[in-house]
Amino acid sequence: MENSDRPDMNRALVSEVQNVGTNVPAVPASLDDAYANGADVKWTIIDDEAILVDLRNDVYYTLNKSGTYVWDAIVQQESVSRAVQRVCSRFDVTEEVARKDVLGLLTELVRSGLISRRG
Repeated sequence: MENSDRPDMNRALVSEVQNVGTNVPAVPASLDDAYANGADVKWTIIDDEAILVDLRNDVYYTLNKSGTYVWDAIVQQESVSRAVQRVCSRFDVTEEVARKDVLGLLTELVRSGLISRRG
C-alpha cells in the first residue's frame, strides 16, 4: 500500500469540522446500528474526499479518504460494523484502530447534525 493511501491515524478522519456542538448522544448503541445523512446535507466526492454542505447553516466539511469510506457506508445505510470492515479492507489498520476511528467520526458527524441514527 502506498503511503498516500494510508490514513493518518493520529489525526481525526474529519479534515475540517466547524461549529461542533457539545451535547452528544451516545454513538453508537451497538455496532449493528446504522446512520443516515440528514435531508439538509448535500454531498459530493472529489479526488477521494467527501465534501459535505449543511444547507441549514451553509457550513461545509471535508472528509479524507478513510472518512469518505465511512461516509459511503452511511449513505448506503450500512451498519457501523460494516463501516469498520470497509476501513480495514481498504487501509492497513487493525479492527480496533478502525473501530475507534469510525466511532470518533460518527460522534463528530452526529454532533454536527449531519447524520442521525436510523431506527
